Amino acid sequence: MIPLRVLFGALRTVGWEQPLWWLRYRYQLGSGVVAIRSPLRRWEDLRFEDAVRPGAEVDAARYLEGEEAPRLFFASARSLAPQLVDLMGPRLQALLDEVVLASAGRYRLWEDSFRSCGIPPAWNRNPLTGRDQDASLHWTMIAERTTGDVKGLWELSRFAIAYRLVRLYAAAGEERAAQHFVRLADSWLRANPPNSGPQWMSGQEVGLRAMAWTFGLAGLWGSPALTREVRMRLAVGLREHGRRITASLAYAQAQGNNHLLSEASALWTLGLVFPWMRESRGWADCGRAMLIAAARRQIDPDGGYIQHSINYQRLAAQILAWSVRLGEVHQCRFPQEMYSRLRAMRDCLADLVDDRSGRAPNFGHNDGTLVLPLATCDFEDYRPVVQTLSLICDGRRRYPRGAWDEEAVWLQGEASDSRVQGGTSPAAVPRADARGGMIALTFAGGRGFLRCAKFRNRPAHADQLHCDLWSGELNFACDAGTFLYSGDPPWENALAASGVHNTVTVDGLDQMERVGRFLWVAEDAHAERIELHEGYELAIASHRGYRRFGVLHRRALIGIGGQAWVIVDDLLGRGTHTLRLHWLAPDGDVQLTSVGQGAAPVHADYTWGDRRARATVWASSGIGVSTVRAGEVHSGGDDVDTPPREVRGWRSLRYASREPALSLAAHMTAVLPARFVTIWVMDPHVTSDLPIDSSGLAIDLPAGAVRLHRLGSLDPIASVIVPTAARGAG
Repeated sequence: MIPLRVLFGALRTVGWEQPLWWLRYRYQLGSGVVAIRSPLRRWEDLRFEDAVRPGAEVDAARYLEGEEAPRLFFASARSLAPQLVDLMGPRLQALLDEVVLASAGRYRLWEDSFRSCGIPPAWNRNPLTGRDQDASLHWTMIAERTTGDVKGLWELSRFAIAYRLVRLYAAAGEERAAQHFVRLADSWLRANPPNSGPQWMSGQEVGLRAMAWTFGLAGLWGSPALTREVRMRLAVGLREHGRRITASLAYAQAQGNNHLLSEASALWTLGLVFPWMRESRGWADCGRAMLIAAARRQIDPDGGYIQHSINYQRLAAQILAWSVRLGEVHQCRFPQEMYSRLRAMRDCLADLVDDRSGRAPNFGHNDGTLVLPLATCDFEDYRPVVQTLSLICDGRRRYPRGAWDEEAVWLQGEASDSRVQGGTSPAAVPRADARGGMIALTFAGGRGFLRCAKFRNRPAHADQLHCDLWSGELNFACDAGTFLYSGDPPWENALAASGVHNTVTVDGLDQMERVGRFLWVAEDAHAERIELHEGYELAIASHRGYRRFGVLHRRALIGIGGQAWVIVDDLLGRGTHTLRLHWLAPDGDVQLTSVGQGAAPVHADYTWGDRRARATVWASSGIGVSTVRAGEVHSGGDDVDTPPREVRGWRSLRYASREPALSLAAHMTAVLPARFVTIWVMDPHVTSDLPIDSSGLAIDLPAGAVRLHRLGSLDPIASVIVPTAARGAG
């Protein structure tokens, strides 16, 4: 039984509108309305003629006979070949290799490794469990809990490979790509009659597949593989996809997130690209209205995304970029407010993305989504979407021309270069603010991020005041990621918990109360002080997630020259509590050394190949320290006040994939107020053995000195002093 206090907190988190939509959906589902709107059918009983809008027979015939291609972003994908070959370079071979592997039944899932899925693919076999799902039942009769992690069933059916097949066909004229697309689509249709089986359960999945098939049709148009019969089957299939989406739009409205965007964009796409379809006008109008409302509600004025996940922010940005460009192509431009929101989202993403690698902090849910795999860049490279938004919104490149331009080439078509104004957008100026729920401290050699979110909707992770620290491309203090949403215990969205983030927990509990797998009772953080100076930058923020115990957590992050970081955690309040500070680092070697009297402070010396770092942890009371790698204790004692030990010491950069990492936990039992101080230095050979004095108030490093106020002060930082030679480094 969930306490009323928690239920009211959940309502405060999501508001009243979404629960009302949810109740409406549940009524429609229970009363059979949804099933009536999406009845079981057989493909052989559906006729192309029935899909045609009265008065549009000529246009439908031109499509059917191959005389008029679906109007997407380009007149002919093959006309883009010179640009594509130039941008892809030697990575063009990787697309060909992927087609060869697909022909052998191996497909890339979640933008990660290749998995055997069968020839033809076993569309309703979950690759995570190996179990087959009954595809004869109406989708409303299938309980998600019976499918294992349902994302395993859905991933291949998103048809991400369609984008890669089109890219290979466009760049190299490979007919094998077109032939394989047709074989895949035909086998999918045979395995999944309309509204029958798990592939019809999610309107979002249906929408993303419809967009991929539309891209495949437009991009492969002119290939002998797209026969009249194939065009007919795909058109009938796409119409059923549109009808399925409209059957449960109340669910999308109840989610109010990327589900809504995906379904709205699919309706917008089908309505514009197939204007001869019977429902096209209604789909286009509905999709447009939903997209405008969703952009206004889901994108903050500062560009942050409602789901507090950089991966979902990219999903939203790609969906909206596709939708806006499609409106331009069909002379149905969106209001200027849409462009303003996209421009703000672009700026927010650019603040988080490293210009040299394209990588960003892995915060929030990361379910492996890349809805538009239209570049040869790695999955972790966010430059393609930032470049695309810059070109769409401003007609300028954010970055110099490179492989990350390909996505924009596809969305802008043959006129992509002619739309570009001279030069590139001004380089991002190092700055610090709380944009998108992250305070960013940026230096030439390093970056630091402090999680400081104000929630307007459901938080993704309980990660307030999490610190993400970088030296060049090395994310040496990192986020654990996601791994699985619905794995077997203890892996049911376990990496969303506070205890695996780089923050402090109290009495072994999360900083927010969990109501469901994806719902926390939100607790905002507050930016209290943000300063930029020559040679150093600092940010101070706090949150009251432990107000139920009368505890306030305040954290200060000071970056000195980008290679030394000081983190001060003050826990203010009353009573005696067990406090736990956690740090996660990439896999490598770590050695613990206790120095001085008692258990504090402690040095942790890390080695990653030729890179080294030292973390020194000091506490106001004696501390115990442990390190765990891949769920096994590496050194020190077992940490009992944590999530299950099995989930410690792991890092997930891609969905359903994990790798060992180094988890360090320092804990103390203390009467509040209490303090932790952590000092990270990327050049440990020039660091003194003990950079902090016994009182914990004076920190002296070669890069600079930090003086702290006494424990219990409202502001922990008294002063920061850097040598004259270091000024100008920030």
